[in-house]
Amino acid sequence: MENTLSELNKGVNEPSENNIAAIEPEHSEDLGEKRIPAWPLATRGCPDPILRSELFGVVAKGKRVHFRNHVIKSWKGTSIIFSGEQLDQNDLDLWLEILHLASNQPISNFIIFSARSMLRTLGTASISGKDIKRLRENIERLKLANLKIKTPEWSFMASLIDSVAMVEAGPEKGQIAIKVNPQIASMFCANTWTQIELVHRRSLKTQLAQWIHGFYMTHRNPKPMNITLIHDLSGSKAEPYRFKQMLCDAILELAVLRWEIRIADNLVDVKRPKYQYEKSTQNIVAQESSPPLPPPALAQTEYCEVSLPLLDQKIESAEFSRHDQEEEKFKKLPAWKQAEIMRARAQRAKVAL
Repeated sequence: MENTLSELNKGVNEPSENNIAAIEPEHSEDLGEKRIPAWPLATRGCPDPILRSELFGVVAKGKRVHFRNHVIKSWKGTSIIFSGEQLDQNDLDLWLEILHLASNQPISNFIIFSARSMLRTLGTASISGKDIKRLRENIERLKLANLKIKTPEWSFMASLIDSVAMVEAGPEKGQIAIKVNPQIASMFCANTWTQIELVHRRSLKTQLAQWIHGFYMTHRNPKPMNITLIHDLSGSKAEPYRFKQMLCDAILELAVLRWEIRIADNLVDVKRPKYQYEKSTQNIVAQESSPPLPPPALAQTEYCEVSLPLLDQKIESAEFSRHDQEEEKFKKLPAWKQAEIMRARAQRAKVAL
């Protein structure tokens, strides 16, 4: 490749190989061009119709399906037709990082990163050739994914990624340049996209827990929902009894984040902490004078008036009662360790899920 990837965008800095997510693109002087708005480093932005559908669903390993003009189950008022290989929550993680790198700069710019830096950002500790191959497959899957989305606010018909260039040899081997589809900027209208707490999402290990987290972050005050509706929107192909078991496992993971979820009469009801940054009212053109947003913070006593799957009362009483000193130590542990402890305590308490 004669022209290096770094020459694709003049004046656009290449992200650091150590942490590409820590790079914030510079403001462009051309404010007339559409752009994805900026958000804090601690969050990732995503359009609500994406999070409220089975587009990035719960897919069992080795069970991906190739679709052609497939009608995606989605929230009322939204129509999605999809062609391509089935997408899951791992694909969503990658797409969110790509959107983050493309945010707050002209949408026509290429974003440039190395495969290893992206894998580190996604949480891969020990990177192997298989991991790089898997990343390339994920990028290809996003590139070949074609969508037709129609909502009351906007319509979209294109692929999730506009173009991709990869360096196969030479000093820049492993470098990847991606241009996001310009139409995606139109999906970030006021009150039509949501910021997801990145640390919280990455602490969740199951795809269903990740999907539920994203889905309910788009709702300020959701009503109790039928398990069948959640089953359909998540894209899971598990049998109903198995899905309920998966849902109980996901609830235990979300409990670490102080989500109170119960299931009663096949209705799912949720009560979650209210975060400082959730629903965004930003338009697709970012204001140059806007100060950087502080990291998201939890309100100590405020909760959304939300209803989601309700779990047994036994989990409240037998599972989460702790001594004060143990509670302090527990809060200092990383989220993934807290999830393991919660799961072990549930087994010891013999909670019937």
